[in-house]
Amino acid sequence: MRIYGNRIVISLIFILGLSIYWEFYLRPVTGPLYRSAVEDYREHRYARSLEELQEADRFEPNDPSILALMGWDLLKLSKLPPAERYFRQACEFAPDNPDPLLGYIYVEIALEKRQEAERLLQAFVRKHGKTPDYKNAEKILREQTACAASDAQEATRP
Repeated sequence: MRIYGNRIVISLIFILGLSIYWEFYLRPVTGPLYRSAVEDYREHRYARSLEELQEADRFEPNDPSILALMGWDLLKLSKLPPAERYFRQACEFAPDNPDPLLGYIYVEIALEKRQEAERLLQAFVRKHGKTPDYKNAEKILREQTACAASDAQEATRP
C-alpha cells in the first residue's frame, strides 16, 4: 500500500510541476501585447493596435478582452461587419461585461440595424442600468431614428 501511495504523490507532484512549467515558461504571454494594443488604441493608432491583438488572438482566441478591443479597433476603422462579429463573440464569452455589449450597440447603430440596437440597449439597461454610456448610445440611436423618419417623410412628399 505504501508503494501505491508514493505513486500518487509522485504523480501529483509531476502534474503540478508540468502545470507550473507550462504556465510560466511555455505558454505565450499575451499580456504585454494587450497592454501595447491598449496604448496604441488610446493614441488613435487603431491599425497597429489591431495587428498586436491579432497576434495575441493566435495564442488566446477566446479572450473576451482581446475580442472586444479588436471590435473597437475595427469600429474605429469603419470595418463594421468584422467588428460586429468580434463584439458578438466577446459578449458570448463575457456576458456580464458592459464594454463589448456597448461596442455591439454602436456597431448595430452604425449598420443602421435600429431594431437590433434597441434590443441590445434594453439588455444593457437590464444588466447595467442607465449609465452615461447607455444614455449616449440611446441618444445616438434616437437621433438616427429621427433622421431616418425625416428622410422617409421627405421621400413620400410629391
